[in-house]
Amino acid sequence: MLIGCKTNNRPTYSNPLKIEKANSPLNIDSILYWTTNNYSLNIKSKKIADVLINYKIKDGKLYNISNNTIVDQVNISFHEDSITSQDVKIINGLPNGIYYNSRSNFKDWRTFFYDEKGDLNNTFSIGDYTTTFTNGNGFWKDYYFNNTDTIYVIKEEGQVSQNFKIGKWLYYSEKGEIIETKNYRLKDSIDVRFPHCLFNKKEPTI
Repeated sequence: MLIGCKTNNRPTYSNPLKIEKANSPLNIDSILYWTTNNYSLNIKSKKIADVLINYKIKDGKLYNISNNTIVDQVNISFHEDSITSQDVKIINGLPNGIYYNSRSNFKDWRTFFYDEKGDLNNTFSIGDYTTTFTNGNGFWKDYYFNNTDTIYVIKEEGQVSQNFKIGKWLYYSEKGEIIETKNYRLKDSIDVRFPHCLFNKKEPTI
């Protein structure tokens, strides 16, 4: 496994980045706009409470419950607030290509690569932590967001196997202190992939 640091030469923007059809990194016409329950984006957006009613993960793939079809050839743009969004392409019910987490002016706060099987594969980058995942296997770290690009406080870390949390995971406070330790088995089904993580029943992220 290769572990290193990202460059600090991040792109800057005069206004918070908003992913729209015209500038989306994912060249598909259909976009599903999802939001947290306490944020409204536009008339086309669907709050996460409704998303969990209308969609589900079945056999590892994202399904539309209303017509019992696999979600295919769409972009999902999930907005947490006015400056934070997560964007990924879905093909045949699986994340595919580049995942972006935009935070304020930091378009590349988090970037992952998914292969055609929906596995985390290739570069995995959060904050100043960059590593490589292979076939859904690697070491995950997440950090509390900051916009200074100088101090990174770890939020969680642990091993990932087949895109799921496995073994001992550590969770930290914003002061960098360990506040919780969990041990996972594959059958716990805690998926780290987006948007699959939104459907984790034992450990919801929203």
